[in-house]
Parts: sequence; C-alpha cells; structure tokens
Amino acid sequence: NFVNDGGGFVGVHCAALTLYNTPEFGEMLGGYFRQAIQQNHVFVLNVEDTDHPATRMLGDSWPIVDELYLYGTAPWRADRPDENVDVLFGNQIPIGFSRDRVHVLLSIDTGKTDLGGLDGVQAGGDYPQAWYQDFGEGRSFYTSLGHRDDIWSNDPVFRAHVTGGIRRRTHVTRGIRRWTHVTRGIRRRTHVLRRRLRRRHVHRRRLRRRH
Repeated sequence: NFVNDGGGFVGVHCAALTLYNTPEFGEMLGGYFRQAIQQNHVFVLNVEDTDHPATRMLGDSWPIVDELYLYGTAPWRADRPDENVDVLFGNQIPIGFSRDRVHVLLSIDTGKTDLGGLDGVQAGGDYPQAWYQDFGEGRSFYTSLGHRDDIWSNDPVFRAHVTGGIRRRTHVTRGIRRWTHVTRGIRRRTHVLRRRLRRRHVHRRRLRRRH
C-alpha cells in the first residue's frame, strides 16, 4: 500500500527471495527468485537503458563478477509441480516475471558471456537482472546484483548503480552534479574491465584449440 499510494521501493539481490505468499509484493517488485546462477563467474550485462540514473554510467555493457538470478516465468501450477518453484526452499511462485510490466535496465548478454557451466542459461535467452516500474502512484527499482560483500565496499560502479536506483525511485535529485567526476572514473574502469575480459576470452579460445 505504501508504494501504491506514492512511495518508493528499492530491492537488491535477495529481495526477490521473500514473501511468496503475498502476490501483491511480487507485482510491486516485478518477479520472484527461482534459482541462482553460478557464483564467481564473469558475466557481461547488456545495458538496455543508457539514460536511467542506475545505468547511464555504464556504457553499452557491464562486465561483472557476482551471483545472478533466474526468475519465475509464470504462476505455479499443480499440473506442473516442478516448474516455477524456488529451488532453495520450495516456495511456489505466485506470479511470473514479465517485460510487459517492467522496464528492463540490465540483462545477461549471452553472446559475450562465457556460458560454460551456467545452469539454466542458454545462448539467445532472455535473462533480465535489473528493472524498474511505476506501481500505482509510486515506483519500484530492483537489481539482482549485490551478493558479494566486497562489491558493496570496493566497487564504485556497483554503488553508483544502486545509488542511481535510489535517487530515481525516491525523487532525490540534489547533489547529482557532484557525481559527474565519479561517473567519469567509472566509465574508465569499465573500459579497463572490458579489455581484460576480451583478453581472458582470447586466452580461453587458444587453450581450447590446443586441446
């Protein structure tokens, strides 16, 4: 009711892993956790909105090491009991994620991500990882990122991503100019990460050819 009446909500990572018995929460958040994707893997995220405050510092793509999620795609059905179930605790998912309800900001780029060993992720699949939506008179923002403890303290790119979501969802705009120099540094860092990622992929291809 708080969000529906005009409030703002920001959810990070395991915010999607709760309140399965309250479908209204899932509608407000945008979806429910179904399973995690492999930890400590280099993912390349496609930035689908380069103007939003949570993503405009990222450029077209964002390489990151974190635990990402897959979400329920439809409400649980008794005739398909093994589908759309939270694999950790067996919660039945009451509402499926849909792009029709939210505006996706980040998704896994399956063309640039090494998919080896990633259970549930296939080339060409659609795997959103951050989004926002208007809900009633309010608004919500969610990102699957944030599993690693060190990402909160050591990664300015991640912090800028979350801060941008908070600013947009809570109508906070003061002080935005002082982040200009920060976002410039973030762009330089993501450029370095992309170069390292390309070198890693080239190295892996050479090893595979040898074997």
